[in-house]
Amino acid sequence: MLWSTKNATRTRIRKNLRGLCSGTALYWGLSAFLLVALVFVTLRIENINKTSELGTYEFGFVTDIEPSRTATSLNRKKFYGGVNIDKYGSYSITRDPNSAEFFAPSSPEVDAAWMYEMLPSKTISLPNDYKNYGIQVLDKDLRYGHYEIQPSAIHSLHCLNYIRKSLARDYYTDITDDPERPYHMCHRMHLEHCLENTRQHLTCIFDLTWTLLVWRPEAKVAHAATDQWHVCRDFDAMMGWMANRI
Repeated sequence: MLWSTKNATRTRIRKNLRGLCSGTALYWGLSAFLLVALVFVTLRIENINKTSELGTYEFGFVTDIEPSRTATSLNRKKFYGGVNIDKYGSYSITRDPNSAEFFAPSSPEVDAAWMYEMLPSKTISLPNDYKNYGIQVLDKDLRYGHYEIQPSAIHSLHCLNYIRKSLARDYYTDITDDPERPYHMCHRMHLEHCLENTRQHLTCIFDLTWTLLVWRPEAKVAHAATDQWHVCRDFDAMMGWMANRI
């Protein structure tokens, strides 16, 4: 009888220990899970705060022209201009059927496309409450009774157009190699400025859309398949907004 009582006591102790160990393991496991979750949420909140401090692509960044946010929207756009190679080794470029050819051989039609579709209005009037946006201007910046500004993208398009013209110097004879002189920037410096501006603009945006390297057996080369769908700010909407701000 005594032995049976001791054995039963040992059994109860073992069960209690197992229950205690099981409860302790559950406690520490739950604590570890909650700690990991807390760290994840904290990092997520910090990332959200950082994003909200700088703004977002679809709702505007802190460096954007503030009033433009009412017109800022996104759309999906198919890119064209990719390179094709046929079985005979001839190269061709894909064309957007709904767009003007902005890099066709120079002509009055091409110039008109740039003027009316890419650069119809280079500047807009500075809003009256510009001081609320941290913009600083000088009295000497006042022209025709108001201050003028332009989105950075417009200046980059101007630079791209100048680079285009630089490739057709026989057509655009106003681009000369005259040396630099007071109040005149030489062509080489203007071109360098435009190339550097374009480089910085591209690295700032850093489009992460997939671009596959496709093997072209006829040319034995891997070529970038650039005709992809991209998510873009709505260019037409932004140009419409600018047209109403002149």
